[in-house]
Parts: sequence; structure tokens; C-alpha cells
Amino acid sequence: MALFKVNDRIGEYTLICRYEEDSFHELYLADDERGHACCHVRLFCMDNLPSSMLDRDGSVIEAEIASSLRHPNLCRLLSSGTVEKDGHRLFYIATETPGGDGLWHLVDEGERFTAEELMHLMGPLLRALDCLHRSHRPVIHNAVTPHNIDNVCVSPGCSDFSGLKLTGFENARYSDLGPDPLLWHGQDLHYVAPERMEGGGSVRSDIFSAGAVMYWLVFGIRPWETEFWREETVKWALELPEDEAGSEFVQSIREDVRSFIEKRKGPLPIPEKRLIDIDDRQLEAMKKALSVDPDKRFQSAREFMDALGIKDQPDGSDEVLSQSAGSQDRDPAGLSGAEQKAAPGNTPEPRRARGNGFADVAGMEDLKSMMREKIIDVLKDPELAEKYRIQIPNGMLLYGPPGCGKSFIAEKFAEEAGWNYKLIKSSDLASTYIHGSQEKIGQLFAEARKNAPMILNFDEFDALVPDRGRSESVHRSSEVNEFLSQMNNCGKDRVFVIASSNRPDLIDPAVRRKGRLDQMIYIPVPDAAAREGMFRVQMKGRPQEEGIDFSRLASLTENYVSADIAFIVNDAAEKAFRSRSDITEKMLEEAIKKAPPSVGPDDIRYYESLREKIEKSAKESAHNPIGFIQK
Repeated sequence: MALFKVNDRIGEYTLICRYEEDSFHELYLADDERGHACCHVRLFCMDNLPSSMLDRDGSVIEAEIASSLRHPNLCRLLSSGTVEKDGHRLFYIATETPGGDGLWHLVDEGERFTAEELMHLMGPLLRALDCLHRSHRPVIHNAVTPHNIDNVCVSPGCSDFSGLKLTGFENARYSDLGPDPLLWHGQDLHYVAPERMEGGGSVRSDIFSAGAVMYWLVFGIRPWETEFWREETVKWALELPEDEAGSEFVQSIREDVRSFIEKRKGPLPIPEKRLIDIDDRQLEAMKKALSVDPDKRFQSAREFMDALGIKDQPDGSDEVLSQSAGSQDRDPAGLSGAEQKAAPGNTPEPRRARGNGFADVAGMEDLKSMMREKIIDVLKDPELAEKYRIQIPNGMLLYGPPGCGKSFIAEKFAEEAGWNYKLIKSSDLASTYIHGSQEKIGQLFAEARKNAPMILNFDEFDALVPDRGRSESVHRSSEVNEFLSQMNNCGKDRVFVIASSNRPDLIDPAVRRKGRLDQMIYIPVPDAAAREGMFRVQMKGRPQEEGIDFSRLASLTENYVSADIAFIVNDAAEKAFRSRSDITEKMLEEAIKKAPPSVGPDDIRYYESLREKIEKSAKESAHNPIGFIQK
């Protein structure tokens, strides 16, 4: 395309150098008006842009994604706009530069990682994918490769992966648009999920690609390693019209691709030589991610993360769960770490929930009052409730936009009730054995009844009880059936279920019937009082000027969630650290201006609409739903 040259201006940006170009787009490194090399500017020629890069309304998908999602491991959108040049209608987006080194470049230069470093690298990558996959319009990246993993900071004795950036969104698509059968033609086929090469694709295709990246780092080769011509040549050969594809060269390329597709139907090769000495549990997790059958893969990036032994800390950093090797990795019964993971009933031990309860939840007074009156008071005095013939509640579903504190509220609910408490993630119930997960579910509820009164808190419930109408897996359906059976009137046994989800529409509808999760509570974005409390919590213990007006900061952050406020405070703290000064209110205000809320107006409208549908459905089913505010 090459419509612009170095030193040309687009909006507020001066182009420094061109990275890449083709017939429909150009990518530049650019200065802003202050003369800082701060961003990438990508130009799209709307006249030539392939339909695969457009949403239904004709807008550019890559720009929509950049404007609607904010995550520390995704490049932030700075601005966008339209320009005209030589009669062409152009659209541009400016995003922050990833910085640091690219993963492929580092490894190509000889950099090698330890097992612990590998887990710290996989954590941010999978969190970025989790953000994409769990947005209100799930996004499939479609190009997770080492070339699209940037800002990997490595120095002697210190490797920092927290700022890792997942880039390369040219092929990204919203899942509701369906797959584009030609997108894979110009890509490295080793990282392309098998179903995409057969016209399919879903968020689980990205899970396969992430597993392929991990395989490449561990073994130094790609899964089912095969020699191909360059991606551009393969694309050309695959897309030639049949009446022009008769040459021996073209047919040989097409045959190579067909042979590769067949090759991957066989077992995954596991070389003896490893560049990184991962343990058996991590190896099994990687193999599951690379399953040719999408139904046998992890259903979410979060599941993959959990299986690798990576968990999120409250401050958002990764912690690799403690591992041991050899004979020390076996329990007294003789089970290895991987076998323990698959064994029924191997979930975290219950504990008595101790703490300040709802006193730690800033704001949301209507919600806390409703929970006390409608649920907690009944749980604390079931005998009196029985006298009044009030049904003992079995469970509740907390749903709403991501980052609004559903898990935090669930734990504070347990503290307020004073019951035993257990947090369960989808990986806790995973099993490599047929019906193993179903057995684990039964074992979990049996232990809960034995340790009653017990609150079972299921995180990301949509991954545990997906709508059976959308799943082709018989095993998944049997697991959902087991859940439904165990949840029937479990309240009478003094077992209360809390389920949380960002995507309640993906949960099997039978779960919401009376006698199961018949109380559904919408958790909205934090109100002003909650945001003020979050600022106070985040600032506690940090060097700061006196008299910061937290109430004013709360008024400036409408629709911001807890993760956004943590990001703002950390950004201001970094600026103060560089200048060796106290954190000031002005620094916080500047950080707010640079960081739009991660939950945008479209997200809020989506969740409000979803709330209306859920409550309407509940009323039609003769339920009495509970919402955040009852009118």
C-alpha cells in the first residue's frame, strides 16, 4: 500500500519508520506531539480491507477490540480516527508499543528459561487470553505464536514477565461471527488448532496455540514439527483457483498441508531431550491443551492456568504453586502429583471463614442488607425458619461484569455467616479419567455434608456447569447432571453453594430451577462509596501526601472496577518512586486520565440487558429472583 512516508503526520502522530505493509494496511512506529516514540500506528485501507477483518456493521474488528478491552497484558489503545490520502479512505488506530524483546527473538538468540520462569511467562499469556475469551463478546485471537508475545524482559539474574504483551490482532474475531475458513492460510501451521484447518474454531483454539508455544519453549521444536515453505508461499498455493493450481509445485505444497493434517491425528510426540525440566503435572497439562479434539482440551484459559499450578494473587501477580520432584512428589498413598490431581476428592481443605465479614466491603449497602435479611439470617437460624415454613436456601449465583468483586463478596459472605468455607476452581474437579470429574463432584458434596455447616464457593461456574445444549461432550453432560443431583435441596443438609460467573448465559438453565441456585444476585460495578474504600485500601501503607480527597477520586472514576483502581494507584506509585516523592492527588488524577475504565458503556448495557433477561426468565418460572436493587 505505502501511501505514507517517514515524517508524514497522521492526527497527532509523526511517523518514524514503517514496520510492515500489504495491500490493505500499514504499520508504523510513531512520535506523539511531545516528540516521544510512544506508539504503533496501524492504517487500514477501508476500500481493500478483507471482510474477515470487519464486524457486521463494517467497523474494523481490531480497532473495536483495542477500544473495548483494557488489560495489563494487552496493548492499550491511545486514539483512533479517519484520514484520506490519494483518494483512499483510511482508518487508523494508535496503540502503545509493547516494548521489551519479543519471545521468538529472545529464544532465537539463545535465551533459555527455567521451569519457574516458564510458569511466570505462561501466567500473563493465559490471563490475556482469559480476558479476551470472557469479555461480553468473546474474542478469539487466532494467532497465539512466539512472534506475537512481546515485552519479555530478561536480564542477568532477573526475568520479568509481568508486563508481557499479547500482540498480533490482525486475525482476531468475535466468536459470534463464526470462524473464517481461510484465516489460517498465512500462519505458522504448527500453532494453528486442527479444527481451524477444517473450517471450525472457538476460544479453545487459542488454548491449543498457547499449548504449542509452551511445547516450543520446553522442547525447542514445534509440536508435530514439519518443514514447510514460507507462510506466504503456502497461502498463495492454497488460495490459487483450481484452474491455476495444476503445477507440480503447487500440488506438492497442498499435499504437504494434507499430510500435516493427517500427522496430527496421531499421538503428540514427546521428545526425550528437554530445554526446560517441567514436572509431570505441567507436562500433562500441556498435552491436554494440545488435544486434537477441542472437547478434550481445557475449556478456558483459566483452567489451563490452574492445571499448570499458577494462581493469581490479590495484587494480580502470579505465584507458582509449590512443586517437588522425584520421590518427594508422592503422597503417603503412593500417588504422584499428576495422579493426585486426577484422584477423586482432591480439593482444597475446608476452613472456618474468619474475618470482618461485610465490614470489609465498602459501599453496596443495599446488597449487603439484602443478603443478611434474605439469606444469612435464615442460614444462622434454620430451626426458626422451619417453624415459619421458610425454605432453607440452597445457593446463590453472583453474576455481573468482570472485576466487580464477586469472589471477594463471596468470601466476606462466608465470614458474615460464620460457616466453614471452601473455594473450588474448575481445575480442582478436573480428571484425566472417564467419569473421574463426576466422581470428584460427588465426593466434594459428601465431604461438605460431613463438615457442615459448609459454604462451597465455585469460581467461574460457567466452566463447571456449561449449558448441555451447547456441549457435544457426553462426559460434560454427565458432570452437569451430577452437579444438579447434588445441589437438590442441599440447604437442608446445611450445605450452601455460592457460584460466581461473568457469563451466566453459558450456565445450564436447569441450575436456576427452584431447589438449586434459585437466588440470582447481580453484582454491578462498584458505587462511589465502594470506589472510595478501594482507593483507601490500595493507598494504605504507601508514602503519600496528607489530605488526599478520596471522595473526589471516587467521583472521577465512575464505572471503574477494583482492578482499574489498583492499576491507577500502582501507576501513580511508580511515578512517585521514580521521583523519590510521596504519592500526590495530582499523580492519581493524571493516572485516572490515562486509564479508561475496563468496563465500558457497552459492557454495562450488555450486563444490564442480561440481568433483565435472567430476572424475566426467573419470574416466568415462578421464581423469586433477587437483584441488586429490588423495586
